[in-house]
Amino acid sequence: MRWLLACLIACPAFAEDAPFASFDKASEPVLNDPHDLAFGPDGRLYVADKFGARIAVFDPETLELVEELAVGMLPGVHDIAFGPNGEAVIAVTGAGAVAIWNDPATIGSDPDVVLSAPGTEGAVMHPNGKVYASGAGALLVYDGTELV
Repeated sequence: MRWLLACLIACPAFAEDAPFASFDKASEPVLNDPHDLAFGPDGRLYVADKFGARIAVFDPETLELVEELAVGMLPGVHDIAFGPNGEAVIAVTGAGAVAIWNDPATIGSDPDVVLSAPGTEGAVMHPNGKVYASGAGALLVYDGTELV
């Protein structure tokens, strides 16, 4: 609790003479409850747009929406991450699954791997290839498709 008090005292965003926040740039309001984001292997910014049930792809310099992937196919999408070989790892909460596409360009087609993960909130692929997911109050680890 002391860390919170220290931050409240020391953080300039709470100082009387400082603005709460300032922005260098912002995208157009095209997202419907963005939940997570990650830079893809192609350098673009991928956003898990939860209520849009899609992955929105932005140019990281201009913040212009350049592509929409799997529109309406990812209910309650919470998380996107990329594996060591560029795999797209997506936590699809509304489907109780982690979906993996070996090539992010194919997001929207059938995933290459689907892992059962009830209540999943997040997923990431370790450099060793194992997938870690949080869900249903637990951490899940998959080696391939096997829950370990």
